[in-house]
Amino acid sequence: MTPVLRYLLSYVQIGCLVVVLARLSRGANRIDALEPIDASCDVTIVIPARNEALRIRPLLDSLRRTYPDARVLVVNDESTDETAAIANEYGATVIPGSEPPPGWVGKPWALQQGLNAVATEFVVFLDADVTVSAGLIGALAAAKAHHGYDIVSAAARVRSESVASQLHSAAMRTTLVYRFGPVGQAALPKVDRTFISGQCVFGEAQYIREIGGFSLAYGKMTDDIAFGRAAVVHGAKVAYLDGTSLLEDGAPSSVRETWRQFGRTIGLRDVSPFRMQLTDLVVIWATVVVPQVRFATNAFTFADIACVAVRLLVLVAMRTSNSKPRRFIILSPLCDVPAAVRLTWSFLRPSRQWRGRRYDFRPTTTAQPSA
Repeated sequence: MTPVLRYLLSYVQIGCLVVVLARLSRGANRIDALEPIDASCDVTIVIPARNEALRIRPLLDSLRRTYPDARVLVVNDESTDETAAIANEYGATVIPGSEPPPGWVGKPWALQQGLNAVATEFVVFLDADVTVSAGLIGALAAAKAHHGYDIVSAAARVRSESVASQLHSAAMRTTLVYRFGPVGQAALPKVDRTFISGQCVFGEAQYIREIGGFSLAYGKMTDDIAFGRAAVVHGAKVAYLDGTSLLEDGAPSSVRETWRQFGRTIGLRDVSPFRMQLTDLVVIWATVVVPQVRFATNAFTFADIACVAVRLLVLVAMRTSNSKPRRFIILSPLCDVPAAVRLTWSFLRPSRQWRGRRYDFRPTTTAQPSA
């Protein structure tokens, strides 16, 4: 590389690093992480489940221990395994799910079926592969009431038995922080930067119905973020808070599964404007990948040093988002290049398949069906 191109690239890096720092600065006044609150509320827990026999038992066990009197609805999304039998074993109400109507993706359709069956004031939607701690629902309700939110989503800490999977997962989640900023931002972001996780979503059931329910995610593989952003368009105040002390996510058990599951929607191809996605790719490559390549070839500059310093600070800040074996997380930057490659691949070749279903629709309108 000629000196001119080398310094030109450094200027691009500096510009991209300024963008990253601006996004990270949104965490300066972060809302405190959720703490357990032992308070009761009129709530139903809805769990969408398609072939979750190997994953759902820890969640149901944690719910039985923490919320033994809560109504639990498991929407059995045409499972071919023992999902329904396990749910019945734990006393959950099993709703036989139906095939998604044209234009619907399986998970939001299952969530909509669960929402339609909720008769309580509040509802919390949980993925089948998480576990909860006592005080989670009280904390979600308190955050909603105190800050005036309409919908609250909580980030989970990640648990994995595989060190390699955990490192790849941490690197991929770092790309999200670089693109959307930290969890728990006090100032709600613009619509295109709204980010939530479908692992845990809480709100008033009637309000969610009134704004369209999960028809807000119609035609979207990235259903959780599609739902959150459409809710904002409808006037909802949507928050994504730190629930890592109360919610745990069972990460994929292998690098292959991590690559497949995280990579499925990490590019957010179907919910973000093309220019925004392209800009984010440039930011990730310039501030994460290029510095590692330059250090490896002993051709690094001050810009590379600055980028690496910021990456290490983010690593320190994210250390509590991982369950044990946490001591290996310091090695996660070694997986940054594969994470950037997976992000790029997800952007170029977005997945249209999940849990045995293939979605070939290409909606050309933002119109949503009635729920």
